[in-house]
Amino acid sequence: MGVGAVGVHDKYLGLPSLVARSKMETFRYLEDKLLERLQGWKQRALFWAAKETLIKSVAMALPLHVMSCFKLPLSLCRLLDKHVARFWWGISDNHSKVR
Repeated sequence: MGVGAVGVHDKYLGLPSLVARSKMETFRYLEDKLLERLQGWKQRALFWAAKETLIKSVAMALPLHVMSCFKLPLSLCRLLDKHVARFWWGISDNHSKVR
């Protein structure tokens, strides 16, 4: 029929085709994607309204598709929240902009 085999580490519709024993390692790409976006936004001087819009529309929407099919580990959810909070409050290298 001409249908190819799917590899172990391939993705289908943005979701991993195989969930390993360690879900944290399987879904680590979500953290990498979020950090990549946040690093790009940190380069710009953004007002709080722009930060809020980016967080609500992009950062919180990244894991939604995955969460509709898989239950993510609580530790990964907390890690994603931690990165977003650090971006919101301007914390970098244990130094906070807000005091």
